Amino acid sequence: MKEEKKKVIKKYIFVFFVLFVILTSIFIMIKYQVEGETKMPYNLEQIVIKSTLGSKNLDGDELWNLELKQDNDIYIYIGRDENNDDENKIEKVTVENISVNGIENTDNIKILLPTGDNIDNIYSNSTKDYKNEKIEFLGSNVDSLDKHEICEDGGMIALRVENSNIGTYTSNKDKEIKYDSSLLEKAKIPEENLKFNISFDLVIEITSGVKYKSTLNYDLPTNSFKDSGTNTKVIEDFSNIIFKRE
Repeated sequence: MKEEKKKVIKKYIFVFFVLFVILTSIFIMIKYQVEGETKMPYNLEQIVIKSTLGSKNLDGDELWNLELKQDNDIYIYIGRDENNDDENKIEKVTVENISVNGIENTDNIKILLPTGDNIDNIYSNSTKDYKNEKIEFLGSNVDSLDKHEICEDGGMIALRVENSNIGTYTSNKDKEIKYDSSLLEKAKIPEENLKFNISFDLVIEITSGVKYKSTLNYDLPTNSFKDSGTNTKVIEDFSNIIFKRE
């Protein structure tokens, strides 16, 4: 009889232990899904988005013959976690799975990469559209915008989201052109038509081969052009951004 009781007790202990292990594993999995990686060697430090109205000149006899466009320059700063003793460096940073939503003609949206190192004119010769490609920024000694490289100890990557050919404006009356919502009104372009959403996966790969991945999502342009042709948004709160290992 005593032996039977011992067997039953052992059985219950075993079942309890198995349930404890299962519940602990489930808790850890749920916690990871909610919080993601909490001790990454490299983290997002800042994202700056600069939205501007622009144009290019078209052939014609008019004083002003413009094809209007709207650019969104995105600068992503990645820094080393000072509290992390990991000696790994950045192998590369990847932007992939780019998705554009909320705009009728997605063909007008282009993803451009810098072709120069002058921060004020780095897209002057950028023509290739990377919207459907995986974009890699390789780790190097220093940031190099035109070579699409990021400092292996932490640095910056840059890309442009261009909304091309949003309309045209022709005039012989204007003495000067002011790039704000007044130009959109003259060209009969509702500012609401410029709005869209872009999302993409950002992958930080370190030299050990570990990859940390998160999805970034932004509404563009960053603000109305009512008072200015340029709007800048600085993002430093990443509490809602969750990185997970691939």
